[in-house]
Amino acid sequence: MLFFLWGFSCCKISWDSVMRMSLDLRDLFLYEAFLYYNPLLLVTAAVWFWGANLWVFSQSNVNYSKIFDLDQNHLTHKEIWKVATWMTIIVPTSMTSYLYLYSHGEVSWAASQPVLLYTAVAIILIFPFDIFYLSSRFFLLRTLWRIVFPFQASLSILPSRYYSFDAIAFADFFVADILTSMSKVFSDLERSVCRMVHRQAEITASS
Repeated sequence: MLFFLWGFSCCKISWDSVMRMSLDLRDLFLYEAFLYYNPLLLVTAAVWFWGANLWVFSQSNVNYSKIFDLDQNHLTHKEIWKVATWMTIIVPTSMTSYLYLYSHGEVSWAASQPVLLYTAVAIILIFPFDIFYLSSRFFLLRTLWRIVFPFQASLSILPSRYYSFDAIAFADFFVADILTSMSKVFSDLERSVCRMVHRQAEITASS
């Protein structure tokens, strides 16, 4: 009940904020809101679907933890959905705050909302303490590292004493395939980060 009340409140505040603006300002306003929050909203949807995949695997008795070389502390579909639920709450809340502050003339405060959100996501991913599923976060980061810097493939012709990288696993190929499918998301993410930096520079110059 609280979740639906929160969703209705966000929709109502966002709608009222958009209706306060002139048509010309509204176009720029909605473009920026879409640019900033579209990548994280799509990532949130992907996390929901990943949880659904794990649920199907568990219902079908597929030993996905062995296939993906996961340890015993890997996240279940319920834990994945818990993460997705928090993302579903936090991202639209930040977007609603952005819309409200922008429509009420608080441009600098509005511009800080996506910056704070992206910064918080990055901090949570690299947070070194044993909260927020530390082993799973670091498993993801190690997988992303091997994808971005695939030294294993180029050094595999050398004797093992010359390097100490982990062997390439099926999870690397699977995550790389997912990232390839999300190339448009990363393109939007690049543009949103560039726009945030440019926007902050504009606000600082005008101040």
